[in-house]
Amino acid sequence: MGAWTSSNCASGARRVNSASMPDQVLGLRKQLVDDRAGTVAGWVPGWFAPGAARELVDWTVRQLLDSGPYIDELFTECATYDPRPRLKDLKVPITYVHGELDAQIPLEVPRSCAAETPGARVHVLAGCGHVPHQETRARSPPPSERSPEQCRK
Repeated sequence: MGAWTSSNCASGARRVNSASMPDQVLGLRKQLVDDRAGTVAGWVPGWFAPGAARELVDWTVRQLLDSGPYIDELFTECATYDPRPRLKDLKVPITYVHGELDAQIPLEVPRSCAAETPGARVHVLAGCGHVPHQETRARSPPPSERSPEQCRK
């Protein structure tokens, strides 16, 4: 079986349709079982924006390979979990952070979640792919490490 591949959307990648995501996730899980190293090595580079450091991509591949069966369980759960029914009950400020060039998760996902979350915002990080918290680390601290004042900007 061939490795999972995903081109960056700046290069014309197909955008993932959120309605077909469960089937795609289950297909990916099967490919991980059949050829874990090849699947991860072919899939992960598409998470990043053009020009991402090769070392960062390689480190991410290694992290996934080292995670073993925990990643398989995560993908199985992702195929069935839908947080949207609970979003209307959230009582804390929420900012959905999304990479502009994310070819893995369509921008419609955080936007639809924000529409169902009271007072939520969507912050799109220009020039970033699926892992903006890693891609932007050199430019600024990731959102999870920012002060509340920095997050409001």
